[in-house]
Amino acid sequence: KHSVSVECTHRLQGHECPITCVRYGTLEVLSGDMKGRIFIWWMKTATILRQCQVHSAPVKCIQFDSVHIVSGGADSTVCITDIATGEKLQTLIGHGPGPILALAFDAERIVSVGVDNTMRYWQWGRRVPPKDKFHLLDKGESLLTLSKLYSVPVDTLMRWNGISDMRHCHVGMKLIVRKGDPS
Repeated sequence: KHSVSVECTHRLQGHECPITCVRYGTLEVLSGDMKGRIFIWWMKTATILRQCQVHSAPVKCIQFDSVHIVSGGADSTVCITDIATGEKLQTLIGHGPGPILALAFDAERIVSVGVDNTMRYWQWGRRVPPKDKFHLLDKGESLLTLSKLYSVPVDTLMRWNGISDMRHCHVGMKLIVRKGDPS
């Protein structure tokens, strides 16, 4: 006899409307909803790290890596979002009317499938020199929080951002958390 025991360890609450899709990684869960929003949840604490308004209609599918969220919506678009800041970087338009049903991506391409009976193959843009990566300081976050999240020493974060006193940090402050050119 085989038996399985499954236990609910967290109840993630925050969406005020139906959740339409979900994807998880080792440390985080991403969920999309009927309002076109994507929530990024931290699994250790079951709290919302970020809420991003990405689509103008329900989010139908999501995939993510350490840098990007790629999502497909009922608005017929595929959107690329920065996972650290929640900023929508690009909207890919090309499918006919109706939702994007599925997508997948890697370092070279994005493939999307829509109800228009087509599969679209999108190539990431040409390689450009890496840019600084930013994080918008959120309520309850500190330089110590960012230091742990991005594996960068606090004194390095202070130097990169010209901060002489940690008390000068505030919610909404845009901070460099990874240098594009480390020199």
